[in-house]
Amino acid sequence: MRYVKFGSSDMMVSEACVGTMMWGSFNDEAEAFAQLDAAIEKGVNFIDTAEMYPVPGNPEWVNRTEVFIGKWLADRTASGRMDRSKLYIATKVCGDMHIFPEAAHKNFRACKAGREDPLGDRPPAGYDPEKGAGPSQSAEQMMTACRASLTRLGCDYIDLYQLHWPERYVPAFGKVEYKKERERSDDSASPESFDKIVKGLKALFDAQMIKHWGLSNETAFGIMSFCAACDRVGVPRPVSVQNDVSLLNRGFEQETAEVCRHFNIAGLPYGALAGGTLSGKYDGGDGQEPPNKKARHIQYPNFQARYHSEASLAASRKYSALARKNGLKPVQLAIGWMRSRWWNTSIITGSTSVSQLEEYIDAFSVELSADVLDEIDKIHVQCRNPNVME
Repeated sequence: MRYVKFGSSDMMVSEACVGTMMWGSFNDEAEAFAQLDAAIEKGVNFIDTAEMYPVPGNPEWVNRTEVFIGKWLADRTASGRMDRSKLYIATKVCGDMHIFPEAAHKNFRACKAGREDPLGDRPPAGYDPEKGAGPSQSAEQMMTACRASLTRLGCDYIDLYQLHWPERYVPAFGKVEYKKERERSDDSASPESFDKIVKGLKALFDAQMIKHWGLSNETAFGIMSFCAACDRVGVPRPVSVQNDVSLLNRGFEQETAEVCRHFNIAGLPYGALAGGTLSGKYDGGDGQEPPNKKARHIQYPNFQARYHSEASLAASRKYSALARKNGLKPVQLAIGWMRSRWWNTSIITGSTSVSQLEEYIDAFSVELSADVLDEIDKIHVQCRNPNVME
């Protein structure tokens, strides 16, 4: 395992970061523990989670992933198998729920209720699925949310605290076109609105609850605006941005990569396999076994549908064919390309089994040749960013 400096921070993180968002929905506690143990055995020292995980969102299991990680960490540190100081833990705080369809708002109201009731029964006490404001990134709510995450994780501090998505309207999650008619009446992209959020983060720094902070699902404009706000307020700049990046969505390498270069922001991409599509298991070739009925896109076809649209599946088949032509597995091609991008510092895995996790991490040893990278670019010209839905 290779270790890399994480942006402007003092963190030296493994090139692979363990993604956890399906632990508690697709995986039970024992399966989550097994994957964490396997990752540590492979040399991984970086774990990413979020207060709202697991997915798909559900009031019955909101916050469960952080609870699993906290139990694992408590057990492994008590037994001497793990030293907390050698591990980097990242989590995320929800933003405004109105970026999502109204049918999903009940899940975010549950997440907000979970901030007041970190370890209680789910759905949380006081939760009303039909009414009430959802979570926000106000100073008061971020303080409550961070305390709740620390309680669930059983930690004294969080190494990387990320804003899961912006408070303001932005095109995200498969959308790239900015539509001004979707701006909300309470939206603000003024310097003062960015300052307000940064001041809330300052309180977390002052309380020694977080060591670093980062962004997620953010635009180039947002990254620059937050950096400017940090300079005005006197808070450390964000050290990373966690956006959706893969062979099927290369939008990051445009203006966002330029901003990250000049502000020393680490890329911490998710979606490297497009929810498993780029593993090749959905290709449907002759003699290929169909994916397991528990596979994400089979069990929840409406969740992250951008990853298995007809255009995405068609492009994936081309990449799989290129991989096999060069003696590679599709996973190796997908991860090898991600590693070839200078702006990707640590890449988040996604797995529901130890075997998937090990295949994912083992792919980090593969270096793609210049010829293969050229062939990838030719496919990209034919199938440009098929994950983009709007």
